[in-house]
Amino acid sequence: SLAQKRPMGFGKAISWLVRLVIFGGLILVLVLLAQVPPLTEIKTTAHDLEAFGRKRANLENAVATRKPAAVSLSSAELNAYLGKPEFDEAQGSGVKVLPVTLQVDLEDGRFTVHFIGKIKVGSSFEKGLSLAYTAIPKLDDGRLTFVPVAAQIRKLTVPKFVLEHTSFIQGYFGQLFHKLDVDKELLKTLTSVSIEPGDVLLEYKPPAKP
Repeated sequence: SLAQKRPMGFGKAISWLVRLVIFGGLILVLVLLAQVPPLTEIKTTAHDLEAFGRKRANLENAVATRKPAAVSLSSAELNAYLGKPEFDEAQGSGVKVLPVTLQVDLEDGRFTVHFIGKIKVGSSFEKGLSLAYTAIPKLDDGRLTFVPVAAQIRKLTVPKFVLEHTSFIQGYFGQLFHKLDVDKELLKTLTSVSIEPGDVLLEYKPPAKP
């Protein structure tokens, strides 16, 4: 007669369940990494770029003459100025990142930077790349920092503790804006930076005379 199968022990059942959960998690990660989330494009015009330049000049003049000023920038004006991101392209046959779109969405008290591009390895492999980084601007005694809130690689959410204890995502987006040093110095002189959906308000108040 056929031997009867022994029932699975409690320890083996737990071990099997843990392996199943890990396997399911890996499948979910791969599925999320395979999907590029849709991005609603913010349309910009030459007029938006013109308006940005005029408002920035007004703010720079206020700082230079130590006069109070407040400037409101729309999402279209900000994105018209940022334009297409630029990278120093890697030489040789290694990994290259080819930028396609860089967009900043202004939300309630925070902003999200979206980067859409392509990752290319040699001449045989090319894959779409999508990154998103959400942060809150914090201005304190002339020091401008960005408090991380969330990040995504394609549709995969990066855990918040990873953002708080590593600088990989922040450093990557810092590379995108590395040519904006003049603007960062201007932002450091401001009194406040406040964001609402579709607009960012920059305020400057000269320090009190001693």
